[in-house]
Amino acid sequence: MIRLPLDPRWRSGLYYAKVTAPVGRVGYAPFVLAPQRLGEHRIAVVLPTLSWQAYNFRDDDGNGTADTWYAWKIDTARLHRPFENRGVPGHYRHYDEPFLRWLDRNHYPVDFLSDAELRSSSGRVLARAYELLVFPGHHEYVTEHEYAAVAGFRDRGGNLIFLSGNNFFRKVAISGT
Repeated sequence: MIRLPLDPRWRSGLYYAKVTAPVGRVGYAPFVLAPQRLGEHRIAVVLPTLSWQAYNFRDDDGNGTADTWYAWKIDTARLHRPFENRGVPGHYRHYDEPFLRWLDRNHYPVDFLSDAELRSSSGRVLARAYELLVFPGHHEYVTEHEYAAVAGFRDRGGNLIFLSGNNFFRKVAISGT
């Protein structure tokens, strides 16, 4: 495990830690830095980290089969593992990146959240913190609690924007965390 010191002055956002192997190979480890407190801005962008891992076709155990539920007869995916393609999540370039570049170019002040912040929050907390939740990517897989938190946010007058299809399509359970 590598520990990465984070500067508390960093803005909430999607970051990539650059990892260089002794032989010169370079990879990246993406992570979402949530705000120090929810609601620093009235808009939150939620990145689909569970779906990113669902579409991670990396073969961790070297048995020739990708370790994702999209592989034959596998119904689990580990959430804490490197991504293929030097660390870039699958579909990121088509679903998330164009919107995030647009957001950055136009200097919109937003908080960035991952699935984890929704899983540890509630509709009431989200509604106090935000007016709008934006789901830019393919946010296909959600836990029951995450779904309830977003529905509770909506039911309390919160606004939702989904910028791709198949959002909230399948319920998943997280175990062993």
